[in-house]
Amino acid sequence: KKEIAKFSAAQAPQPSTVAAAPVLVDDPFAVTFHTVVLFGAEGNLAMKKTFPALFALMRQRHLPSDVVVVGYARDALTTEQFRKLVFKSIYNVAQPQSDRLQFLSRITYQQGQFNEPSAFEQLHASVQARERAQEEAWVTSQLGTAPNHSSPPPLAPLAPLATFRHVRTFYMAVPPFLYPDISGCCVRAGLRRTGPIGGGGHPLDRWIL
Repeated sequence: KKEIAKFSAAQAPQPSTVAAAPVLVDDPFAVTFHTVVLFGAEGNLAMKKTFPALFALMRQRHLPSDVVVVGYARDALTTEQFRKLVFKSIYNVAQPQSDRLQFLSRITYQQGQFNEPSAFEQLHASVQARERAQEEAWVTSQLGTAPNHSSPPPLAPLAPLATFRHVRTFYMAVPPFLYPDISGCCVRAGLRRTGPIGGGGHPLDRWIL
């Protein structure tokens, strides 16, 4: 109960070292992208339960097709080294290799301590970069091909025609005593946005403990 109380207290708005995120419009037609940040990503719980479950959800088409999974843990690993660990955790000879490769392509990794503000700021920057890449990929898909500067420009820019919404889900595969440190660093770094969509929508960010 004490750890849950600390976790709840850490969710209160706190001074941030980064600029506040813009308030998004609660647009029912918004193009929505999804990011899952998994803390303790190299641990037994993540490797034996969480990643196999996410992979099963993807194969059953219950996971958004655009989802990006960001693993965060203390071990000094590259993304490629981390993907090899995930590959072992989801391997099943009866399942197509193409499914595993598709799932692994969505996974990135960042090393850091759970009470290290600078690492969480780097994590926030990495998540934002992936979100921008999602938007650019969507725009490219609507254009059909990348813009060709030798041809006439489109009649109207696509940006005003779409509102982008990014939903972030935070999964803590760590002991409960780490919850306050992680949640507090997320809020202070601007990674976990405390406000709802617009004035009365649903929260953009979700915790799974």
